[in-house]
Amino acid sequence: MVDAARFAETIVVLTNDAITVPEQAALVRALPPERTVVVAMRSPYDLASFPDVSGYVAVYAPLLEAMPAVCDLLLGDIAPRGVLPVTISAQYPAGTGLQGFAPRP
Repeated sequence: MVDAARFAETIVVLTNDAITVPEQAALVRALPPERTVVVAMRSPYDLASFPDVSGYVAVYAPLLEAMPAVCDLLLGDIAPRGVLPVTISAQYPAGTGLQGFAPRP
């Protein structure tokens, strides 16, 4: 995956409790952070393992049914509405969320 990512403009990685699975965190850290977007399917705390990625989405729903909404969000078809209910770090306190984002027309 790391080799294939060298040629990608944007890399999207889905994680599932990467905070407790070192292999997941190591994979994300091996990717170029300026082109990597992480979608944490279960735990928002995954961000603590790789705080330098260019984008981060906390889904809280590790279910296949969540994927259409994730794709719509990443493609800009819907706007993010949520905020972090917990503090991840000083950089990402509870209440952090994307403001001023408008879906594409």
